[in-house]
Amino acid sequence: MSHLAACTTNDGAGPKPGAIQSLSTSGVLPKLRLEYWNDVACRTFTQQTVDASSPRFDAVMYRTNVGDMRMALAISSGSRITRSSHQVALSREAFFLVHLQLAGTSVNRQDGREIELAEGDFALVDSTRPYQIAFEQSTSIMVLRIPQASMRRVIASPESVTLVPMSARAPANRLASRFLQDIWSALLGGMEPDPADRLCRPVLDVLANAYAAVPAALAEGSSMAGALRVQIRSFIEDHLGNPDLSLTDIASAFGISSRYVHVLFQDDAETVSEYIQRRRLEEAARSLADPMRARVSIAAIAASHGFKSQAHFSRLFRARHGMTPREFRR
Repeated sequence: MSHLAACTTNDGAGPKPGAIQSLSTSGVLPKLRLEYWNDVACRTFTQQTVDASSPRFDAVMYRTNVGDMRMALAISSGSRITRSSHQVALSREAFFLVHLQLAGTSVNRQDGREIELAEGDFALVDSTRPYQIAFEQSTSIMVLRIPQASMRRVIASPESVTLVPMSARAPANRLASRFLQDIWSALLGGMEPDPADRLCRPVLDVLANAYAAVPAALAEGSSMAGALRVQIRSFIEDHLGNPDLSLTDIASAFGISSRYVHVLFQDDAETVSEYIQRRRLEEAARSLADPMRARVSIAAIAASHGFKSQAHFSRLFRARHGMTPREFRR
């Protein structure tokens, strides 16, 4: 049984309010560390899969509950976190996750968007849609898990600001980042559960204040036509492995014309077809670099990522990466 099958729900109450719980891979056999950490991450946040960037994986997590929110600080070696459509479908609870980068950098992806967070930056992720977070090097990140109903009490439409990069250089963002870190320090210092619970509303208020400063154009971009773009990108991500995926298929799935699909993406730097090709090549490159797939043939990897022939895949791959898939794998 895989670690995903073993963890189908969150762990309910988790740590006692105000109490910091520590979980580490240090006492786990190296070959079992990744499976153990997947279970920890799944039960702490929501169902997701952690893949290590190198054979040796080390991680430690500190977590606690503050009212109906969960705060956690995770320190780990390089890894990639993925929440798939299947995992979304299996989840019974819905959360917004605030990812606050404390050290190192991370690349965050959701709904076809991609942002990079540096120290002090944060972003909001929606657990009801697939996402991916990549840490190329060792990193430290704080995650605040907030029930969707709680977030909606202070931000009318949180979906409109998901994956908007909140730079620590902006005063309101810096205040929110610092406030979350100060609360964590107070909890580490032994703050009593009752005062900790009373911090829920101030936390939500300081986040709402930060997002209130987001330009209206960014927020509006996720409504109406923007929301349709999000859904189309999600559809594409779910069907990248289909070699026959076409603009007509996408338009038909949403009951719109192919021309309107073009209009929706006319301000992007790439066409829909170019986006599909880029994402296929990116995911194929990840598979080629994955030690767990070292015995899978290049032809099989090409086919699983929507390429009809290995020769066609190799030409496109070389044009993008400057080397053949075989050279890239080596």
